Amino acid sequence: AVVSTQSTGGLCCGKEGRMYSVTVTHGTRKHLISFGESPSPTTEELAMEIEKVTQVPLSQQKLIFKGKQLEIGNIELRSLKVAPGSKVMMLGRQLNSESEAVKTEIMKVKSEGEKISSKISDLEDQLSGIHN
Repeated sequence: AVVSTQSTGGLCCGKEGRMYSVTVTHGTRKHLISFGESPSPTTEELAMEIEKVTQVPLSQQKLIFKGKQLEIGNIELRSLKVAPGSKVMMLGRQLNSESEAVKTEIMKVKSEGEKISSKISDLEDQLSGIHN
């Protein structure tokens, strides 16, 4: 996909051989995202391109089109009436390094908790064998 941070006017129709492009607004910035000759990119492909441009992780994005939130997945933009030249708004924030550190620490604690839970379960099994 080709990405530009310029504001654009009308774009071509998106028929075969023409570029499928949408304008994504994030805060005060506008990003033109073009998908080459893809007949109908998906919401997931759009979100992945938005992540590259804005550094907002896919999991943190909310895509809004005509006042409704788009589900991110293997759903063609065309099936959601997001035609070439449409404007999509993206809500979301970049994760800073502090957020990433906290997220990593949470994952470590979760992993340790799962290990402890497994050990407790093993001990309970051993104790129940002793009582029988």
